[in-house]
Amino acid sequence: MASEMSKFEQCYKRTRFIVKNLDFFKSLPKENFKANLSLVMGSDGPRRRCHTYLDQLRAAIKNSRRDTNKSEGEVIVVGCGASKAKSVGGLLLGWTVDLNDRCAAIKMLRHLYLVRMRGGQNVWVFSPPVNYTEWLYDELTGLDQAGLEIWLSEDDEVYSHSDKKAMGDATQQALRWSMFCINALGEPNAKTQAVVKRWFCAAGADEKAVKNVSKKLLSGFKKIACVLNSNKLVLSDEPIDRNGGGWKDYAFVYKSERMNVIYIQSATLAAAKGGKMWDAALTIVHELSHRELGTDDHRYGDDGGKLGPGSGDGALSEKQAITNADNWGYFAADLNGGVQNGWRTYVSGIA
Repeated sequence: MASEMSKFEQCYKRTRFIVKNLDFFKSLPKENFKANLSLVMGSDGPRRRCHTYLDQLRAAIKNSRRDTNKSEGEVIVVGCGASKAKSVGGLLLGWTVDLNDRCAAIKMLRHLYLVRMRGGQNVWVFSPPVNYTEWLYDELTGLDQAGLEIWLSEDDEVYSHSDKKAMGDATQQALRWSMFCINALGEPNAKTQAVVKRWFCAAGADEKAVKNVSKKLLSGFKKIACVLNSNKLVLSDEPIDRNGGGWKDYAFVYKSERMNVIYIQSATLAAAKGGKMWDAALTIVHELSHRELGTDDHRYGDDGGKLGPGSGDGALSEKQAITNADNWGYFAADLNGGVQNGWRTYVSGIA
């Protein structure tokens, strides 16, 4: 049945219930896929310690293709119970689970990855086929068995291997920046205070005002760092937005989504892979300020600057600055020496 999904969390929750209640790939008796895949799907997000079960699933599909000379779609359909194509697979919280749903669940896990990095930090990446224009359950709705076999064989993903690495690197840099901000804001010296004033204080702000803002920033960066270091952050495609023209942008989040998900678009990938890793890391901080701090987009830095409240007529107010996501992103980049002086002046309006 059509589910009209619009968020990663919706797709994840349905997949979690399906894999916890139904068996898969019984034709491969050496692998207990129901137990293993259930362990991957935690209630608050995928579990890092179980990520190898996803690799095992991908390997099982690959090996079955080799051994049976079938397409990926044919392997998945058989593994999900082709003979039950017209029957009800189970009733879960009011959901009728048919063959299409079972296939969608496996297809989601097939394209979910843990990107491992140095220092113990990890992020999850969901990279579905680029030709999909809807979330998996909607994409497969209404297809008969032959249609499923064809459409499930799509394996050219939205994010390439280098894209996944770049997203991981940007996230790691965002964490380093946030940790440095926390340390610097704990006891702000003159250099830190100058950066605080540039992005958040009106001209002539006294030391007390700067310290008050610093406390707000300290609290905020602790929350941002907590998400970045949680191993629960998901970087995902959003097929509806991508195919609706949003792919050219940087990234976005849904503040209402309980899971920590950032939807990464092409401008972030281009920055990360094109010598502007600082811009990609800034985007991560920007988006997490939306999620964790409820910031808005009063103004973007590349729209012509004047983000600094002390930059005169046309500048953001202090109230706007502390609630503007780009101010948080540029502050983190600036404090870490990640923004060239000319661009910093253009964006902030302050030399």
